[in-house]
Amino acid sequence: MTARPAFPPPVPPRGLFGPGSVMWKINQERVILLGGPTAAVLQVAHPQVARGVAEHSRFKSNAYARLTRTLEAIYAISFGNDAEVLRVANMVHKIHRHVKNREGEPAYSALDDDLQLWVLATLVTGATFCYERFVGPLSEAEKEAYLRDMRVWGEFFGVRRDYGPQSWPGFQEYYHGMINGPLLGSDPICAEVVHHVVYPKRPRLFAAATRPLEFLVTETIPQPLLARLGLASKPWTRTAWSATGRLLPPLYPFIPGILRHPAEYRHAKKLWAP
Repeated sequence: MTARPAFPPPVPPRGLFGPGSVMWKINQERVILLGGPTAAVLQVAHPQVARGVAEHSRFKSNAYARLTRTLEAIYAISFGNDAEVLRVANMVHKIHRHVKNREGEPAYSALDDDLQLWVLATLVTGATFCYERFVGPLSEAEKEAYLRDMRVWGEFFGVRRDYGPQSWPGFQEYYHGMINGPLLGSDPICAEVVHHVVYPKRPRLFAAATRPLEFLVTETIPQPLLARLGLASKPWTRTAWSATGRLLPPLYPFIPGILRHPAEYRHAKKLWAP
């Protein structure tokens, strides 16, 4: 197996990407967060990821904390300067290196190449899907460029850039192979963790705010995987997804920038200004 490169990789002073990158084009749009619930569910649909979350996090009592840490990491590495990128990368790596179980069954480690590649695939596919559905089309060249950017981005989560498919068609073939294959949802722990992701109970305010977003998951994950995870499409979720797809795209260009773009992106624009 190829040796892992030194971690973390070097970072230019103003950050990894910058204006004109497809990373900025896509990740500046907050609407791609609508793909977050599905990505989170698909990640823990993998039995080893589910086991790691169940045994090394407080997902039952504080789902909000995991969400905020994830968003901080995504935005910091996408838009942050060298100090911000390295701070978050080292924090994530410190957490991940303790998430492992090499004695019990099934064995898992958060630093496992296969697990990290799957997590990256859910983020890449979710972001491009939401961008095209709610913002506008992406060319094949832009999707290839986004994948290249996300492979750089993934290195700061420990995902080796040379591991797994390198082209957009190959990446999508891998993703859909996982979605339609037998592994996801194959262990009862998957449905248990998924239930707490989709229907969190704590904190109460977070649980109340996220409950109506069930449709983002049930209408974007195909059968039979949805059933294996203990979820089901319902009349109201189908109506909500259809209405969102009709109403949001024409309204989205008129949303004020302060709501449409994260603060990290607005700060990075000033940093990169001539």
